[in-house]
Amino acid sequence: MKNALKVLGIIALAAIIGFSMAACSKASSNAAASGNSAAASTGLSGTSNDKLIDDFEKIIDELVELTRKVMDGDAAAAIQLEALEEKGNIIVEEFGKRGEDNFTEAQKQRIDDISMKVMTLF
Repeated sequence: MKNALKVLGIIALAAIIGFSMAACSKASSNAAASGNSAAASTGLSGTSNDKLIDDFEKIIDELVELTRKVMDGDAAAAIQLEALEEKGNIIVEEFGKRGEDNFTEAQKQRIDDISMKVMTLF
């Protein structure tokens, strides 16, 4: 039961990132339409954000794989999920530090698409 709750927590974490970026995407679209896009003016939407998103995708892919194993009764996979949770927390913290306005629309869409991979578990 404890492992199941951990899995659900990690899934929720991925969903929160995706949904928050989606909400910000709408707000950014409105700001861009009025000429006030922070992402465009700061120039922080380049390679380092893409690397962060790549890392996020690796974690989500691993999350999906390990969660399936845990659902099939693999206790070793449950232990690996604990380590993955730590990595996920670091990624979420970094997303927060960078701020949603510093991601391009394409990057936000990519984060959304990656987050949706979790839905394949259900």
